[in-house]
Amino acid sequence: GREADAIARLVKEEVQSGRRSFRDFAVLLRMNALTRAFEQAFIRQKVPFQIVKGLAFFDRKENKDVLAYLRLLVNIRDDVSFLRVVNEPPRGIGATTLERLQEYANSRETTLLSAAAQAEFIPDVTARAAQSLSAFARLIGELQDLASGPPHEAIKKVLEKTRYRESLKTKDVMADDDRIANIEELVTAARQFSEANPDLGVAGFLENITLAGDIDSYDAREESVTMMTLHAAKGLEFPVVFLPAMEQGILPHERSLNNPSDVEEERRLCFVGITRAMEELHLSCARMREFRGRTIYTVQSMFLSELPSDVKRSERGVSEMGSPPEAAWLDGDVPIVRREPARSAPTATAYSSSGTSPAPYEPGEVVQHDTYGLGQVLEVSGHGATRKIRIRFITQGLRTFLVDKVVLKKVARDR
Repeated sequence: GREADAIARLVKEEVQSGRRSFRDFAVLLRMNALTRAFEQAFIRQKVPFQIVKGLAFFDRKENKDVLAYLRLLVNIRDDVSFLRVVNEPPRGIGATTLERLQEYANSRETTLLSAAAQAEFIPDVTARAAQSLSAFARLIGELQDLASGPPHEAIKKVLEKTRYRESLKTKDVMADDDRIANIEELVTAARQFSEANPDLGVAGFLENITLAGDIDSYDAREESVTMMTLHAAKGLEFPVVFLPAMEQGILPHERSLNNPSDVEEERRLCFVGITRAMEELHLSCARMREFRGRTIYTVQSMFLSELPSDVKRSERGVSEMGSPPEAAWLDGDVPIVRREPARSAPTATAYSSSGTSPAPYEPGEVVQHDTYGLGQVLEVSGHGATRKIRIRFITQGLRTFLVDKVVLKKVARDR
């Protein structure tokens, strides 16, 4: 996407100018599926990167499974891909059955797929397993014509016919959503490839992924941009941080929008990302985003409207690097008309303190100061009139106040 390309270009320009090194930069994302656009943008710009506490997009299990289906459609002799997906989703085909299938194929010098079509003739294979193997062979035969068409259509049909998407659903709703988001984003990647290369089919798409993987092999080195999820970023700091996709449904996550306590947790997660920046912070959103297999018109994140009004904003592309720490909005697709937002969210409640009462602030709480804006409480220490509170502000860094003297507003949950 344009947002990812703009960030990749900015990183490259800063490094080429000598102002920064690649290791100074981090891209923090709400969801794993968002890495795909940045991986491809960094590869295009020859910007080295590493994904921390996660796999590269095309290396994630669910994506490797779907791609193995495509490889089998393109090449029915691909026994490695056959073995990967013959039981994905589960079809009741066990290891013993596969051993006998392999022996049968070897004895007849044929492929595993061809042997599966003849499963009823394989000795010592149960009728149920033979039926599953034959059904799988028929399924691949029915899908084979898709190999010459657009890859995104092939992926959608594979997901439909195999019910692979449904097989990803477990009791872990958050993990399920990540996995489903990955295969939906794979559809987006395939569609974008088709639009750029209308004459190339599934084989061309697979070759393009292989080339990207070859380029990616040098990325896991120290001198590289760090890419990770917001959850993985806790406790880390970087000179320059990018928080892209600041949009309703992404941050805050769509799953949280109907529950105020979940929105509050998303707000804290956003603050984690913001406070990872030591010198510069860049927040961005797009007017339109291709994501999870569809094109959507977005609404910018409610958290953008909660930032201090003096935050530097850029209507088109990346703002100029400037005095630390600063935040900028990058508009990844088309200019958005900016309005000064009503500051009704988050709900802010004023607190005062006396020398004998317990401190009304806890480490980790988000507060607002009339001069310094939003900040996170790091520490409350001391007693009585000398009790102090230490706060990290988004735009003003670390500040320490006497609890009795400072007027702060707690950022409370929306009611």
